[in-house]
Formats: sequence, C-alpha cells, structure tokens
Amino acid sequence: MDQTVDRSCLQLQDGRLLESGPNELILRNAATGKTEWTYQRDGMSCGLLTKDTVYVAADADKLIALDRSSGKEKWAFTTPTKFPRRAGPRPTVTPSVVHALYDGKILSVSLTTRKELWRRDETADISVTNTVPAADTLLTVTANGKLCVLSAATGKELWTHATESAGIIEAVPTVLDNVVYFGSGDRHVYAVDLQSRKTRWTAKLDHPTTWPVVHIDDRLFIPDGSHLHGLDRTTGKQAWKVASEDHGHTLAGPKQFLYTRPRAQQVRSLDPETGDIFWTLAKMPDPEIAADNDHLYVSTPTSIKAFKLKTP
Repeated sequence: MDQTVDRSCLQLQDGRLLESGPNELILRNAATGKTEWTYQRDGMSCGLLTKDTVYVAADADKLIALDRSSGKEKWAFTTPTKFPRRAGPRPTVTPSVVHALYDGKILSVSLTTRKELWRRDETADISVTNTVPAADTLLTVTANGKLCVLSAATGKELWTHATESAGIIEAVPTVLDNVVYFGSGDRHVYAVDLQSRKTRWTAKLDHPTTWPVVHIDDRLFIPDGSHLHGLDRTTGKQAWKVASEDHGHTLAGPKQFLYTRPRAQQVRSLDPETGDIFWTLAKMPDPEIAADNDHLYVSTPTSIKAFKLKTP
C-alpha cells in the first residue's frame, strides 16, 4: 500500500489503523490495507482512535471529533483564547471529557455539552509534557520532574509526586494495576503507587530517557541513550541490558518487545526474558510500527505494509 501521510504516529485499534501527520489523517482497514477515509487540515496533533470517534487537536485553538466510520466532523470546539503554540501529543479521553495539550497547557472539553470544562495553564518550569487517563483522574507529567494527578472533571490537583532531581519526564506514563511507571531525564525509572502515593521503587539507567515504559507480563522494557533495559516489574531490578544507540519507537508485541532502528532502517524483536534478538526486519526507512497478536504493521514515508508476526 503506497499512499501514506507525513506521519508522526501510528495507532491500531479493533482492526483499524490510524496514520497521523501534521496535515492529514488516514484510517485503514488493518486486514486489507484499504483506505476508509482521509481527513486534511493544517497543524494537527496525532489523532486518538476510539470505539466510535477520532479526536484530534489542531492549530492553537481547536479540538475536533471525527466520526470513526466516515471521517466526517461530528463537532469542533474552538477556544476563544488561543494558546501560544499549536497542539502537541494526541488527545486523551477520560469519562465524559476529552483533554488536549497545547504547548504544555491542558484544555479539557465536555463530551456531553461540547463546552470547555477547564484549562490548566502551567508556568514554563512545570510545563506539562504528556498525559494519561486513570479511572476518573488525569495523570500529567511535567518538564520539571513531577507526576500530577488531576480530577478529570474539574482539573483540580489531587496530589503531586516530585522526583528528587526534577529531571524532565517526557514520554507518556504507563499505568498497570494502580501503579504508574515512567522514565526521566534524571536517568531513572520510577514506579509510583497511585493509592498510597508512595514510590515503590526506582531503577537507575545509564543515560537520560525520553521513551515510555512498555511491558509484557512482569517484564518492563525501556531504552535510554546507550542501552535497552529489561526490568523486573515488581522490584525494578535489572533483568538484562543490551547495548544500542539506534532505537526509536518501542512497543510490546505477542511475547516479544519490538523496536525500530531508524539509522539501520530496521525493526527488531527481543526476547522479554533475556533481551536476545528474535528477528530483524530490514530495509524499513524511518519506520513507525504497530502490532496485534498476528501481524506487524510498518509505516514508512512511502508505504505501509503488514507482516505475519514471528512468535517464539
């Protein structure tokens, strides 16, 4: 399949693939690769594909809901006061609320009334870098090393966990069984209990990390600037470490960790227990990846392809 977008992220859900770029969204049937619809406008964030809607932020003042089946606009919200810069990472949905980031500031819109519920204008030193839903709360991470838990309905700060070194937390956190895991620019990975609000463990890396934590069962996987790390989910102890200075997008596949190697133009699979290489897929320039139990989907600047996944 040769039609692709100048994309920055790829999302797979319920048999559909969403390719997102700053100027276009493409929804495909994952089984056939057939394009179901395209949506074009300038200055878009990555899209969020849900059961019946695709949400995308645009420019410095818009939040748009598209019908998943047709790609047509269901509604569009325009804030009366523009943010300083255009939309950032993909939106986040909590019960009855959709949240979008604009230059480190949060805009939250009711899915019922389609009106602004609240916004959070952080100062420059605590600019929000990413968000993730957790029940009726919104977890945010900041440029000065804080995990902030907000009421999704009101934006009220419920509690804050500050890392000791205030290193930037850039990637979206991972929530598993009421524990949130995230890496930091201070060369550590943190596991914070959302009920007790205490740190369960920290793990030291070799370099700062801007990657998310991904998991398979009780094994966590996170790169830093020089290595790929496999950590025990319960204790944070290192299970293995693999030297690598070429790694991009990471995700968990069936019984294997997957990651891209942009300079080598490859996609690689690792054994989650040992870090050993399962297989390598070559000749994939600037790849973005998604996977289900049976297939690997690879998007490049010129094509998108599906491969039967090799499993151990």
